[in-house]
Amino acid sequence: MNHPNIIKYYNSFADKMNVYIIMELLDGYSLGDFILSQSEKQHRVTEEKVWAIFVQLCASLRYLHVEKRVVHRDLAPGNVLIDGEFNIKLADFGLAKRWGTQSASVMKSFVGTILYSCPEIVQSQPYTEKADIWALGCIMYELMTFKQPFGAGNLLTVAKKIVDGEYEPVNEDHYSQLLIQTIKACMTADPAKRPDILELCQLMVPVIMEQLDTLRTESQLSALEVKQLKEKHRDFAQTNTTQFGFRTVG
Repeated sequence: MNHPNIIKYYNSFADKMNVYIIMELLDGYSLGDFILSQSEKQHRVTEEKVWAIFVQLCASLRYLHVEKRVVHRDLAPGNVLIDGEFNIKLADFGLAKRWGTQSASVMKSFVGTILYSCPEIVQSQPYTEKADIWALGCIMYELMTFKQPFGAGNLLTVAKKIVDGEYEPVNEDHYSQLLIQTIKACMTADPAKRPDILELCQLMVPVIMEQLDTLRTESQLSALEVKQLKEKHRDFAQTNTTQFGFRTVG
């Protein structure tokens, strides 16, 4: 894999006792460490920073799901790394699986951490790449609230809450409706109604538009280039923009 938001694998070799994997060295920390640090300091993560993390994770999942047909299956804050410039890198592909072929259109193995597992996994039902979308929603909820959405109680209680999609809402005074509703869409209990990664990107079009304006300022793109990029995103978003209760703006 070759993507700026995915940790790079370079090579591997083995001796009689071990297998060694050579990977990109990242001088930073995990998203789990970042959440814990912000929680201990009682520093609420700003909406701008939440979007920055969210958009980068969506970029990595789009590459995985659409271009590589791979499902990560173990998305959790500890497997999301942050470098010194606050670039996000998705790591730990030990449970990843190729998906979308005739021989593997769905998956059945119970893998990953139950706190970030979707209802279909908890109920031992077949699941698709949308399991990653659910886990992404759980991660972002934890980033915004410093709490796991389904973390209270014993395993049976956690499992029931997951199946019912029952969690405490995000404080609407702290974050915009667009952000809250986008995270809510990720944690839709019915996988048929849960967005895939392309549909999730549609929901974020207003934020992508703003970031393109920032990109123009930082890299001095011409006004024409920015206009072309915006038109491309707007055309992409016009399909099913109301499916999850959003209206395209910008």
